[in-house]
Amino acid sequence: MVNLTYLKAIKILYSKLSDAGIERYITGKTNLSLQGIKIKPSHLWILIHDTDLDKFCKLFSDYERSEIIELENGEAKEFVMKIDDVDVMVCAEYSHGTYWVVMKNPILILIGNMRIPCFSLESDRDAYIRLGMLNKAEIINNHLNRQ
Repeated sequence: MVNLTYLKAIKILYSKLSDAGIERYITGKTNLSLQGIKIKPSHLWILIHDTDLDKFCKLFSDYERSEIIELENGEAKEFVMKIDDVDVMVCAEYSHGTYWVVMKNPILILIGNMRIPCFSLESDRDAYIRLGMLNKAEIINNHLNRQ
């Protein structure tokens, strides 16, 4: 499970995004941790559509953030923002990007009264494979094989 600092950041994201009409998912190590894999996240990673980037930035205009950069692979724009002490990596991915292509069966994780949209472990694994991050894909496979 993620620590209280991450849970507080997730709560802030949830409160600002729940009625904003922005499709979003937690993915990466935070997602893995929320789903029971013993791994320590280095940041909170959230995926949105590229078409929602401006809307997202307006909602979080009170938070410090880095410059928005276009990824070299042409799949997304990214930036990091600070919510309290948590680095939140925001990935505004184009529809042809790895994460949207591999996403299937997203899930909702219940934290208190919040329903947090997250990638399924299978989708995260498939994204890691496609991105060449085979060590992370193996961690997920090992977890799935134990279930």
